[in-house]
Amino acid sequence: MTTESVVPPRRALVVRGGWDGHVPVEATDLFIPDLTDAGFSVTVSEDLDVYCDERLLAATDLIVQCWSIGTLTDQQSAGLISAVHAGAGFAGCGWSADCSCSTPSSSWSTK
Repeated sequence: MTTESVVPPRRALVVRGGWDGHVPVEATDLFIPDLTDAGFSVTVSEDLDVYCDERLLAATDLIVQCWSIGTLTDQQSAGLISAVHAGAGFAGCGWSADCSCSTPSSSWSTK
C-alpha cells in the first residue's frame, strides 16, 4: 500500500497597479506563469484594499506587490504587516518601494 501525502497548493497574491507608466500588468504577466509552474495558485488584485481581506491574507503564502505611486491606508498597511508577521513571504517589483504608508512608523520586519 502506498501512502502519499497530499500537499496543498501554495498560494500567491499578486497585487498590481498604480502608475500605468511602470506597466504593472505587463510586468506581472511575465512572471505569473512561473509562479504557477512552481506550484502556486495565483490570485491577482488591482486594488490595495485586498490587504484588508483577512481571510485571503491568512491563506496566502507569498505576496508579490507590483504597485507604484500609491499610498497604503492604515488599515491596508496593518493587514499587509500582519500577513508578513504571520509568515507570508513578501516580494516587491522594483518600484514597489514607491508605494508609501500613511503611517510612517510601519514595521516590515518579522518578529
